[in-house]
Amino acid sequence: RSETEMAFVAGESGIGLFHPHQSTLDTLPSTQLCKEEPQCDDSGSDVEIPENARWITSHLQPDKVIWSSHPDIIVPNYADDLKEEDVKEDDVVNTFFVQNPQPSNLDDATSWTTQLDRAAQFIKEASAVLIVAGAGMGVDSGLPDYRGPEGLWNAYPPLKEKGLTMEELSDPTWFYRDPKAAWGFYGHRAQLYANAIPHEGFSILKKIADNNANYFVFTSNIDSQFSKAGFDDEKIYECHGSLQRIQCCHLTLKRCISNVWALPFETFPEIDEMTLTVIDGKEVSLPKCKFCKRDARPNVSMFGDTSESFVDKVTEHRKKSLMRWLKQLCIPRHPNVQIQKRTKRSQEKKETQIESTTEQDEEVFVKRPLVQHPKLVIIEMGCGTSVHSISIESNLLVQEHSNISLIRINPKDYKTSSIHPECCVGIGMGALVALQEINARLHQEKMSNGEPERRSKRVRIPRKM
Repeated sequence: RSETEMAFVAGESGIGLFHPHQSTLDTLPSTQLCKEEPQCDDSGSDVEIPENARWITSHLQPDKVIWSSHPDIIVPNYADDLKEEDVKEDDVVNTFFVQNPQPSNLDDATSWTTQLDRAAQFIKEASAVLIVAGAGMGVDSGLPDYRGPEGLWNAYPPLKEKGLTMEELSDPTWFYRDPKAAWGFYGHRAQLYANAIPHEGFSILKKIADNNANYFVFTSNIDSQFSKAGFDDEKIYECHGSLQRIQCCHLTLKRCISNVWALPFETFPEIDEMTLTVIDGKEVSLPKCKFCKRDARPNVSMFGDTSESFVDKVTEHRKKSLMRWLKQLCIPRHPNVQIQKRTKRSQEKKETQIESTTEQDEEVFVKRPLVQHPKLVIIEMGCGTSVHSISIESNLLVQEHSNISLIRINPKDYKTSSIHPECCVGIGMGALVALQEINARLHQEKMSNGEPERRSKRVRIPRKM
């Protein structure tokens, strides 16, 4: 029973659900709470409902169970988007949330054998790889993922005392108002990322990418771990920029507007980790613009940024490269139609010819097989489900193109689109363990086929920039 004297009914054959318009208890995979605990037999059926029972709505998903006794909250209507932190808010009353009713060890490969086998098959069949990574990718390297306010505050307790959220910290005006505090937070993160060593999952991805020789990386992370792991910088699109680069705050000169440069760690001031501020001193020198000598800031796209405050020279260049790469690979799912030509002579005879070199040719639409495109596999790791998540782009690519398969790796948000389940697989594991399992399957298949393993170049990772 809870503090409100409500209880749910569970029999040998499952958890019971009271229906508002029925007088029996059906054993269904859902939950009903009531003020009084009813009597029921072992089968969980033919139970008389108390007159003062309070009805609830409920919803079960692979990663959560939600139920509510509030009359205005119909859980199934928005259960897909409901998060535990939403339930804690004042406007979501009498709603109960249970996270992850799954195997206790999500990284237990035996729970995901079928999915891991399918993922390895997708990679084997593909001739191009798109690597998509969110904050969860860096967790196995010891980097925080800042999931929600609690995640940020667990990583940086001083910010909890100040009540600051990531949205408030991601404000470019902070570098005008309090540059020492701004650089205390972002400078500490930049040093953390610079000292981090990419985990083994990065080298596994690098090996897969090298075997295909046709890849691109799309990440929302600003830690530059893919670059440190040896991936080609020209094939890495960091959509939010990188903390390893800085830019001018004021953008007063033409050269300020069009340039970014590396963060000078060798001259960076000391940071007090207890307060997350730059320590005062006679020779404290915060990063300055190379051209106008005024204040500099990270080349990271923040919530308050506009095209006039964020220098997008690098990000736009890489984005265009990714778009060109995808355009060459992707086959639209719409009807198989291409433009053909009709000659002047055939117009008179009302006969369509397949080819023509006449200058007066007129374009018409006729059906014709498209050129065979290579298969593309998306390996997505550590992306959430918020409106800012790049997992949305993965979903769109699969929905709109017929030669793309998706591998989604995430301990919690691993569900894939139900529109094309034949080309999607979700794996509820951490990035490192899942990639190790997939790599073992790929290696085992190569050995069974008698193929020699290709050794990729060993990448030298600097310990500190």
